[in-house]
Formats: sequence, structure tokens, C-alpha cells
Amino acid sequence: MKLYINTSSKIGTKVLGSAYEQLTTEYAGNDIDYIFESEGKIIVDPSIGNKYEDWWIMAKTSNGLASFYRSLVAKRFGVRLIEPSFNSHISIITGEKPLLNEDQWKKFHGEKITFKYSNEIFTNGYFFWIRVQSPEMIELREYYGLPPIGKYFLHNTIAKTHPSDITLY
Repeated sequence: MKLYINTSSKIGTKVLGSAYEQLTTEYAGNDIDYIFESEGKIIVDPSIGNKYEDWWIMAKTSNGLASFYRSLVAKRFGVRLIEPSFNSHISIITGEKPLLNEDQWKKFHGEKITFKYSNEIFTNGYFFWIRVQSPEMIELREYYGLPPIGKYFLHNTIAKTHPSDITLY
């Protein structure tokens, strides 16, 4: 089965259900309930194989949490989802050079950080995520002189689609 999805929104779209075996979505606004709480481990400048991300800070989150949400989407829509490159994670700083405290860039590496999350799944047609909320993550960005929100809203990346299963329009 192919995944058909409209990717016109930069914020992403909420997964609602299927119509005639196609995934249907709606614009993702700010009316999100953050009802669950978890924690992650801060990773500074993550790398995997030959892939290295400079000036990135992410929180490594539970693969079990991501696996659960991946299975819901896969079972409901018959879409093959695979783990994102860095597995389940929240990107806190995404390639943004710090304006303050650059000499303390690795200060928080390995520390635990808490967050609340929604049970609503969002997608841009390629990645799937759940939105998160974390005052600690905002404070971390501000510690490095960065605005509270970076390129993306805080979210826990849980999956990406298999390239052969997607058609964008």
C-alpha cells in the first residue's frame, strides 16, 4: 500500500484516519494536550556510522515509546515505518551555533531531561513524530543564547516511511 499525504504544512499534519485506504490528515495547530511524561538522555553532537551532526543537541528517548506509536500507524494504515537515523529522539538544538557559552558546549552531555508528550501522531509525509513540551529543553536553548523555539517545534521523532511507500502531492 502506498502512503498518500499532503505536505503543504511546514508544521506537519495530524494523522486522523484513512479514507479509501489513504491516510488523511489535518493541519497541526497548537491545541495539543500533553498528558504523558517521560525522560530522555542528552546527547551532544550525535553521530551514527559516518553521519555526524555538528552543533546539535538531542534527547535520546525510549525506543519502546517510539516502537509503540510506530506499530499503531503501521497496523492502522499498512505503512512500513522504519526507525529514524538516531532512533527515538527529540532534537533540541539543530545545527545552530551557540551565541553564549560555546566553551561549555558539552556541559549537559549525558544528563537526564524530562518532557511531556501528546498521544497525537503527526507527519510531514516522511517523518512521523509526537509533539513534546519541556521547559528544561527551552532553558537549555536559552543557556546557549538561542531562541526558545528553533527550526522546528519540540517533537519526538518516532519513525520515517520506507522510501518506496510514499507518494507526495
